[in-house]
Amino acid sequence: MTDKALEIVEAGAIFAAEGVRSSYEFGASKCESPIERIFLAQFLSPQFTADYDTRADILVPPSGSIEHVELPPMPGFFIWPQIKIGSYRVDFVCGCSDIGRNTYCIVECDGHDWHERTKEQAARDKSRDRYLASRGFVVLRFTGSEIFNDPYSVVTEVYNILLGHSARDD
Repeated sequence: MTDKALEIVEAGAIFAAEGVRSSYEFGASKCESPIERIFLAQFLSPQFTADYDTRADILVPPSGSIEHVELPPMPGFFIWPQIKIGSYRVDFVCGCSDIGRNTYCIVECDGHDWHERTKEQAARDKSRDRYLASRGFVVLRFTGSEIFNDPYSVVTEVYNILLGHSARDD
């Protein structure tokens, strides 16, 4: 676990009481980078979700594909790490389940080593984003620096998009 992710996970005793640490550790085992683990820790943080008067859970599809996931039994935010959509694997599918409505977005955590270092990498990312958009997904890309320096703001942006708020609504 990276120091920054651990700092978020251990930010208060509330984590132990709510069992978030075990959920985090399970989700973190699916993550491929420290930046992804920081994003996951902030997304699941009860101190953060309390601001939204809700909770956040990790969902894991048995097949690793979004088509085989059961939605959470209670309203709230949810996150699926490393999900396959078509021939692509995305870092996270984030969602919000509410009575009668579910919203989703894809979050990509773009570390310098894997994204846009070359023209070919940039072209692959853009092609992938177009494919995902054609399937109805909003794709949010955050740099590793954005996530590391201010994970709270990054996750706030994701939550607000899932709730249907624009940046101007804040």
